[in-house]
Amino acid sequence: MIKLGVIVLFIFLMHSACSKRTPEKILKQQFNITLKEFNYEIETFEEEWCPNGDGYVLIVFRFNELTQKKLNYFQSLGFKKLPISEKNIIPDRFLFDNGYYLFEKEMSDERDFKLFVVDTEYNKAILYYQYM
Repeated sequence: MIKLGVIVLFIFLMHSACSKRTPEKILKQQFNITLKEFNYEIETFEEEWCPNGDGYVLIVFRFNELTQKKLNYFQSLGFKKLPISEKNIIPDRFLFDNGYYLFEKEMSDERDFKLFVVDTEYNKAILYYQYM
């Protein structure tokens, strides 16, 4: 009986440790982007979901330095140069003038979209996505 309890506890702990959502995992999941070569801090990490599935994720990465080599990495991934052309559905706080972005919207509902912006003026990157 004790062995069974230890096994169940071990499985629970392993599941909890492996399934934790981190900003890096979310970025990789949503855009298949990794920031392993970057020196950064997580400035903001907000996640809010309603029982019906509506919600959003906001992550702000602050880079210590954005070199041309690092900007080339983003460009090689298909980032477009700012400003964002899809301004009508993106909240104003994510509209920047200098940098690059990736934007994907759902065809079934324009309110559902994913956005990753690299702001070269303030050395930040913002990951935001929402489902309504």
